[in-house]
Amino acid sequence: MPSNTLKVLIVEDDLTLQSIVIECLEHHHFLPTAVSNILDFYKAFGSDSFDIVIIDLGLPDGDGMDLVDYIKNINNDIGVVIMSAKTSPEQRALGYQHRCDIYITKPFDCIELGMSINNLAQHLNPASVTDQTQKPLWTYNHDEQTLTAPNGRHVALTTKEDIFINKIFKANSATVYRSDLMKSLGYEDVPLSNSLDAIVQRVRKKISYLQLDISSPIRTVHGSGFKFLSTPYKL
Repeated sequence: MPSNTLKVLIVEDDLTLQSIVIECLEHHHFLPTAVSNILDFYKAFGSDSFDIVIIDLGLPDGDGMDLVDYIKNINNDIGVVIMSAKTSPEQRALGYQHRCDIYITKPFDCIELGMSINNLAQHLNPASVTDQTQKPLWTYNHDEQTLTAPNGRHVALTTKEDIFINKIFKANSATVYRSDLMKSLGYEDVPLSNSLDAIVQRVRKKISYLQLDISSPIRTVHGSGFKFLSTPYKL
């Protein structure tokens, strides 16, 4: 099956690592959605369909292994990938006992992750549709601080979120560097801050709640920054 039809849910509380996983999946043409805890997993999983779920075991509000059981008990056809810093043979065996399909240890290699999911995809029935027709779909209103989806539903933006969207939207699909975004947001004096990643995650989460049939317009560019694609792939 074409990998770019696959919708992947990431459950990872480390926002920096979460952004890296999103970037890796987008590089391999998957369609990622990310959450940071078990509660948000249930919200996302209950409102959309996913082909593969990537789960960190050490989540702030519970054990990620419980999610493995939950997913497999509901639908064994959904692929489950555990991504964990727990590397012992006993822990890996436990993951497979709970019916995970792949167990990847941290730190992980992006190429290995992409190839592993590609291989897993060959055995799955995709939840998404293969029509990849592209249309100009997203609009943005700086005065009202809103991002509007093709179905007319709005994403209300906070001041910081609006600064971020305004900057990448005006770039017309070009990459906006992290340093420029940090400066615009007033974070230039704290270069190691994860505040930018937190803003990106919040906007992506708001978009995911719209339950759209298109990919997010916010794309991560490896080692550089972010870009806004107003013509995303239709799922």
